[in-house]
Amino acid sequence: MREATRLPVAPRPFRDELLSSWVARVACRYGLEARDLTQCLAERGSDKLPPFDDITPNQDQIRQWARACRIDPMRLQRLSLAYRHSKRAQLWLLERIGSPMPVCFSCFDDDCAADRDSYIRADWVLAEYFVCPVHRQMLRDRCPSCDGHLYVSYRMRDGRARPVCRKCDDRLTGAYSGHTLPGIPK
Repeated sequence: MREATRLPVAPRPFRDELLSSWVARVACRYGLEARDLTQCLAERGSDKLPPFDDITPNQDQIRQWARACRIDPMRLQRLSLAYRHSKRAQLWLLERIGSPMPVCFSCFDDDCAADRDSYIRADWVLAEYFVCPVHRQMLRDRCPSCDGHLYVSYRMRDGRARPVCRKCDDRLTGAYSGHTLPGIPK
């Protein structure tokens, strides 16, 4: 039996972070995509593991990641949407496995200004969210550079995880955000 892999560097998750965002931030520290690091952490002989399900994550994956990152598995479980919104019908949670992710580019800029990793907020995948409550801007699910569906990846820049479009590798920033929506209070 193979000894469990321990990662020397693993950032802690933010309280309002989407589980798959945290996994991607950890993987970015090693120059990998989340699916590649997930496979590296898998038990020897395991079949190819699916990407993280943000609604109801695979408990074996949660345990593997918790062990590898020296973090309480319950802390990771609390990042799941089923845990956060246990009384909510799953129809109100956008299915995001392999789908474009709506994001607020200005929130990413705020993360940069605060000198912390950028991350995807869990509430952005709620069906009723189409405007960022902080910046009063539409959440975007298309890359402003290549106009493709937005699949967020991370790259290390100045020691922090910064969001980029997985397709064209351009950085996602508030410079593309456009105008705020009138009549929506800050």
